[in-house]
Amino acid sequence: MPLHLPVNPWSHAMSTEPVSVAPPTLPTIHDALPGPGDGSGPTLSAGLVSFDIPLSLPVARESAPALTLGYSAGAGNGPCGTGWRLALPTIQRRTRLGVPQYNDDDVFVGPDGEPLVPQLGADGKVVVQTGVTRCVGSTLPLSYTVTPYSSRTQTDYSRYQYWQSGTSAFWLWFERNGVIHCLGYTAQISDPASPGHIARWLIEESLFPNGEHVLYRYVAEDSAGISDSRDQTAQRYPDRIDYANLTASATFFLFGTVPDEAGWLRTLKFDYGQRPADDQPPPAWDTSGVWTCRPDAFSDYRFGFELRCHRLCRQLLAFGRDPASPATPVLLSCLSFSYDSSPFGSQLSALRRRAYEADGSLLDLPATLFSYSSTAPVFDGQYQPLADWAEPPGYQLVDLYGDGLPGLLYQQAGAWLYRAPQRVISADPDGISYGKATALPQAPKAAAGGGNCCST
Repeated sequence: MPLHLPVNPWSHAMSTEPVSVAPPTLPTIHDALPGPGDGSGPTLSAGLVSFDIPLSLPVARESAPALTLGYSAGAGNGPCGTGWRLALPTIQRRTRLGVPQYNDDDVFVGPDGEPLVPQLGADGKVVVQTGVTRCVGSTLPLSYTVTPYSSRTQTDYSRYQYWQSGTSAFWLWFERNGVIHCLGYTAQISDPASPGHIARWLIEESLFPNGEHVLYRYVAEDSAGISDSRDQTAQRYPDRIDYANLTASATFFLFGTVPDEAGWLRTLKFDYGQRPADDQPPPAWDTSGVWTCRPDAFSDYRFGFELRCHRLCRQLLAFGRDPASPATPVLLSCLSFSYDSSPFGSQLSALRRRAYEADGSLLDLPATLFSYSSTAPVFDGQYQPLADWAEPPGYQLVDLYGDGLPGLLYQQAGAWLYRAPQRVISADPDGISYGKATALPQAPKAAAGGGNCCST
């Protein structure tokens, strides 16, 4: 019940204004960099700026995936440029403490960035169910060992199951609203040299209680436009998302028969340069083009193998089908990405939203533009000669008298000479020069205990 406090602490009259008391919470340490939150603003604990852009998809019942294009100053590079993420849920092995060993000692990290912990039984041992061949109403071709997991820090009471059969493994993610997600049944990121070393499980299908499905498909990196001197095929890029299935099903399509293209009323396609970015004619459903290679390709080795990114997302194309003639997809809207690209990085510069009416007319919203502050180089790389700096043989930079700045110590014609440091602030507040050479009365030696000081 609400807590009421007196308005005047010296009286017995009680106020009717309720005071809400925030329950105590424990601090958490995420295994991923803090992601961008709702809206924009700084992440105070890390000093990072974040920004979110919700991507509205064509409405189709209640199964449309919730996608957000998020920016974080600490996110690094990716398929949407430096700092930007169009992140889909994944489960991966933890790399914060080192390269995974790909054994039972590895820790898994859930979609929210929190480590997953296995469920323990009454005897204190990990709960394991062996010989399982049925999964959400479907019969699997292999016999699996199932281990239940939960998040180390409970926020939404999601449950997880790790299904493993030899080198084959996938995850089930149960949300409290009844939605079940399958991750990594066929879409995985693994070591090309050891396919059993699975580093990341990608979301593949979401099953809703009413029989709705969302199907995620990916495309593997190939050698188009890049050197084939080494294996770079570990990377996976989102290719399309199908939702609003015509036929309801209470089981996962992945475990049986996946509907063909005409079995979905809505499809979101990712374009990596295969299609022209012109307004007219509208981008086509099918394309024979080759995806383009970005000038700032980069690699990630955190999993113990190379995960190289050669592509940039250029367009998001939302297609729809009329239930009366589902075989003919129609482009509904397009979100195009523009970049300022160079061999040193690609920065998202503009987002442009377009919608196509049934008669082919185009509705174009003003572009959303992004600019970034630049960092002035600390050192331009050019040689800067020191004033009054001779080049005697055997010179050393030594703080002979413990002044806090080293002077120039050298030997010449049998004598030890020292040029003491001097401040020269006329041209530069931090300018330093050296005084006239002074002969030392005796040869210097290192001070007791080491360090940069000498004594004579």
